[in-house]
Amino acid sequence: MQDVEPALDWENLRVFGALHRHRSFAAAARELRVDATTLSRRLTQLEDELGVLLFQRTTLGLTPTEAADAIAASVQRIERQVELLRGEAAGKDAAPRGVVRLAATAELVDAFLIPRYAALRARHPELELQLITGDRYVDLTRGEADLAIRFQLPGRGVPADPRATIEVTAQRLGAIDFAVYASAAYLKRARRRPRDAHDVEGHDLVLPRAAAAYLPGSPWFARVEGRGRAALRVDGPGSMSAAVVGGLGIGVMPTMLVEGRDPVRLGAREVVDTREIWLLSPADLARVARVRVVRDFIVELASAFRT
Repeated sequence: MQDVEPALDWENLRVFGALHRHRSFAAAARELRVDATTLSRRLTQLEDELGVLLFQRTTLGLTPTEAADAIAASVQRIERQVELLRGEAAGKDAAPRGVVRLAATAELVDAFLIPRYAALRARHPELELQLITGDRYVDLTRGEADLAIRFQLPGRGVPADPRATIEVTAQRLGAIDFAVYASAAYLKRARRRPRDAHDVEGHDLVLPRAAAAYLPGSPWFARVEGRGRAALRVDGPGSMSAAVVGGLGIGVMPTMLVEGRDPVRLGAREVVDTREIWLLSPADLARVARVRVVRDFIVELASAFRT
């Protein structure tokens, strides 16, 4: 009789998924609500079952091996299918609960989402929203987030990743204009105030660190490069907004999150760039109750804002 290989332990796979996301026993333990010793033991069991080393253990955390990266997408799909199955078994009336990780720029989170989040929290107190902010690209296909809000050039369609190994659902939330701003403090100490968005000779500028056509404001960057002083170079819109608000110089910010507050818009109603805003999520995960209610809430906010 042919030997039958033992089935993989689902709990060990779940542990692997959390470790691959967080790269540390402590962070994965917080997500799964178990102690780090149990996670280490289960990881060792899974490595023995598969006959491969999945992580290099270092003082800085866990470094996935090639074998770990090779199975990560499959494990994440299994995780989502199991969660969807549990949700369907519990019934449509089950209260959404658990962690939802949303990746977005700092400006959208601070000025748009956080001031309105209390309404969602009141509806679903068992939800825990984790916000991943910053300018780093967050890979949905590797399970780094459940939802992501991204900018896209108008008319280009869904901001897709050609390397994606999973189906991603996308919904267009609207469009956002970008204009040129400077803080009141910066304008007060400047020798002269710019006449318009492109009158920057002699002024400090906040510019991208490298040529980046994908960054909102790229037409303005190209036009003013070399005409003013580069006071600071950054990698994304979040850092640029923080620099402008901090009075470091003139830079580009989204109009919908700035109007009526400091900093001051230059060039009256002049717009230097426009980007579409899209909400993305892995297709199977988008049907999970906890993710669905957060997605619907963001769509609701965007609709109300447009109105």
